[in-house]
Amino acid sequence: MTQYSAPERIKNSAPSFRNVVNVTGATLVLTADDSGTLYRLNRAAGIAVTLPAIGADDVGIRYRFFVQTTFTGDLTITAATADLLLGAVAMVDTDTGNATVTLSPDGTDDLILTCGGVTTGGLVHSVFDFEAISIAGWLITGVNRHSGNVATPFS
Repeated sequence: MTQYSAPERIKNSAPSFRNVVNVTGATLVLTADDSGTLYRLNRAAGIAVTLPAIGADDVGIRYRFFVQTTFTGDLTITAATADLLLGAVAMVDTDTGNATVTLSPDGTDDLILTCGGVTTGGLVHSVFDFEAISIAGWLITGVNRHSGNVATPFS
């Protein structure tokens, strides 16, 4: 049996703890240098997040978003034109005994996660992880808390 022995790719020499940023503004534009950051989302009126375009050296960058203030406006997390959303998010219905359904982007044209605070989620304690898994795709995973009849947050 042979073991995989390729060199480990280290992006930077960041400390072992995660950078945590409290977001209260209407927009947040990310760069590859922000990789590894946990964003605490605290603006009920909505936040428009823009992910960086994924270049060949950016595969492996990642971001985590944690909702601390329920959205009454929209949270949007938008990928660049060719960087499709892939993966799945567990949608947890907070008003029916935490019934859960898993929703996925279709893998062909979805670039935006939108949470409006009710059927598309974005209630407090929702969490989303985005990781660049190729030069054309973001793996999204998470738990999206919503109320009412579930609707897809992907477009």
